[in-house]
Amino acid sequence: MRKSFLSLLSGFRFHRTRVFFRQFFIFSLFVAAAISAYGKAAPATAIVLFDGPQGAAYIQISGAMLNGKAELRICDGVAKFDKRAYDNLLRTQLTGAASLERDASGVLNLTVDGKQICVVPSSLKFDKNAELTPAQAADQAVIQGVPVSASSTEGVLPEFKPGVRLVFVPAPDADLAEYLRTQRANSAAEWQDFLRRFPTSAHAAEARSALADLHQRAAEAAFARYQDQSSTHKADLALLKQASSQAQIAARIAPGSRPVANLLESIGRELDRLLEPDRTSLQAYRQALQNHGAGYARLVAARQHVAQLIEVRPDYVPVINLQRDIAGEEQKLESILANAEALVAGRRYDDAVASLEPYSSFAGEAPRIEAVLDADYGYHLSQGKAFLEHQDWDAATREFRRALVLRKDSREAANGLNQAETQLAAAQNQRAANLAVLQSDEFAGKGDFIEAYNTLVALPETQRALVAPQMAALSRNYVTAASRRAQKLQETHLPIKSRADEDAIRQAGEMLDRANAIAGDPALKLKRDFLFGKLSSFYLDQAKKHFDKPVGSGVGIGWLFLQEAQRYDADIGMIKDQVKDLMAANANIYQRRARLSVGIVIRDQTSRQGSVGFADQMADAV
Repeated sequence: MRKSFLSLLSGFRFHRTRVFFRQFFIFSLFVAAAISAYGKAAPATAIVLFDGPQGAAYIQISGAMLNGKAELRICDGVAKFDKRAYDNLLRTQLTGAASLERDASGVLNLTVDGKQICVVPSSLKFDKNAELTPAQAADQAVIQGVPVSASSTEGVLPEFKPGVRLVFVPAPDADLAEYLRTQRANSAAEWQDFLRRFPTSAHAAEARSALADLHQRAAEAAFARYQDQSSTHKADLALLKQASSQAQIAARIAPGSRPVANLLESIGRELDRLLEPDRTSLQAYRQALQNHGAGYARLVAARQHVAQLIEVRPDYVPVINLQRDIAGEEQKLESILANAEALVAGRRYDDAVASLEPYSSFAGEAPRIEAVLDADYGYHLSQGKAFLEHQDWDAATREFRRALVLRKDSREAANGLNQAETQLAAAQNQRAANLAVLQSDEFAGKGDFIEAYNTLVALPETQRALVAPQMAALSRNYVTAASRRAQKLQETHLPIKSRADEDAIRQAGEMLDRANAIAGDPALKLKRDFLFGKLSSFYLDQAKKHFDKPVGSGVGIGWLFLQEAQRYDADIGMIKDQVKDLMAANANIYQRRARLSVGIVIRDQTSRQGSVGFADQMADAV
C-alpha cells in the first residue's frame, strides 16, 4: 500500500497530466481492493475459458497468476507507455476481481464490481527506449496456476490470446465451469448436452432460457428469409418448416413465451394462406366429379401440397382437417377402383366400367381408371371383329358402338362399326323387301293389285330398289285397278261434304297421280287434276269459314286449310290467286294469334274408324 501510494506521489511530481488524474480516480476505486489485498494476497482460483481444437473449452486452476504474479497494473486511458511510465502505473490484484479477459483488440480488461479497467501484466520487458501499447504489453502475459479440472483430457493452459477469459471463483466449480464453457459455445447442441448432464444445475433455468432464445432467433431468421423470398419467388416451404420447427422447440423449452406464441401465430396465418388454393382444388375436384368433367389432377396436386404443409407443422388443425378431407376422397376412389379391377380380373368388363361410372371422366388423369376402360374397350372391339367374321351384323354393330363409347377417337372401332352398319342395313333392307314382296304377292293373289303395288311403293327408296322387278310386273294391273277405283270414289264422294268425302277424294287423286306417273296417260292426268282442284276448292272454302270466326279464333286452322289448298293446287293453279289474296289479308292476325310459343300435340289412341268426327270436333272447338 505504501509503495503504491509513493508511486502515485511520484507520478504527481513528475507527470502532471490528465493520465495522472485519471489514474488517481481509478486508484480511489480500487483502494478498498488494495487494502484487502495488502500483505500476502490470497491465491486466486480461476476458470480459464478458451477455444480449443474441439471448440469451446475450459481449465480450472488454483493460484492463478500472470507472469508469476497476482499483481496487475492499471493502464486505463494510456495509449502508450515506456519503462518509466510503466513503473508509475497504479497496481491492483487479481484477488477480488470478477474476471479478466483479453478482448478482440488484444487489450486486457479486468472486471471489478461490474466495471472494466484496462490492465497490463507485471514483469514486462522493454527494449531500450521502447514504448508499448496495452495490447502489445498483453502479448507478454502468461497464465500460470495449478490445474484442478478441465473440459478435455489435455489440461494444458492456453496462451493468453484475444478471446481468452478468466473467471475468478472462490473454489473450483465444475457446474459453473461447464455452464460458462457452454455459454461460450452458445449452440443448441451444447446447451442440450449441458442440460442432459446437469439436470439439477443451479444454472439449468438460465441454460433453458438461452437454448429457447437460440431456437427463437433461428425461427425468426428462417421466417424472415421465407417472407423475403416469398415476395419475389415461389414460397420456400423448407424455410417455413425450419421456422416452425425451431419455434415449436422454443415453445416446449419456454412455455408461455409471448414472442414465440406470436411467431407461431404468424406461421399459422401463412399456412392458412397456403391452404386456400388446396381448398379450392378440393372443391373443383368435387364439382368435376358431380359434372363428369376432368379434375382428378387437382385432387392429386392438393394432396401433394398439403403433405408438404403437414411437414411444416404437423399439429396445425386446419392442415390436418384438409388432409383428412382429401384422404377421404381418395379412399372412396381407391375402394371403387379396387372393386373395378377385381371385376376386370373376372372378365366382367362392363360391370367394372359401370362401377367406375362417376369417375370415368378422370380416365385421362388417372392411369388405373384408364386401364379399366381400356380393358372393356379391348373386349368389345375383339367381340365386334369376331361377330363380323361370323356375319352377325347386328351383334357386331352393338359391340363396335360400345367400343366407341369407351374410346370416341378409335378409328378401328369406327371403321368396324361402319362396316357392320352397312352390312346390317343391307340385310335389313333385304329382309324388309322380301317381306313386302310376300305381302304384295298375297294381295295380288286376291286380285287386289292396288294394295299389292302400294305395299311395294311404300318401301323406303333403298328397299324399293330391291323390288323394282316386282313393281314393274304389277304396274299395268295397278294402273287399270287404280283408274277404276278412283272413278268409283269420285262418283260416291263428290261433292265433298264430310271428312270421309275429303279422305276418299284425296285417295282417288293420289291413286290417279301414281297411275299417271307409271303410264304417262294424259287422260289420267286430267282426271287427277280435276280431283285435286275439287280438294283445293274445298280447303279454300274451309279456310274462309274459319277466317270468318269472331276475334280471329279460327285463323290458325284456317291458315292450315289455306296451305292444303295451296299444296293441291300446285300443278293446276286454279285458285292460286285466291289463296294468295286470302293469306295476305290474314297474315297480320295470323302472326298475332296463331304463331304459338308452345305447341301441343294431341294423340288419339283409338283407331280412325272409332274416332269418326274427332278431328272435325277439335277444329270446330278452336
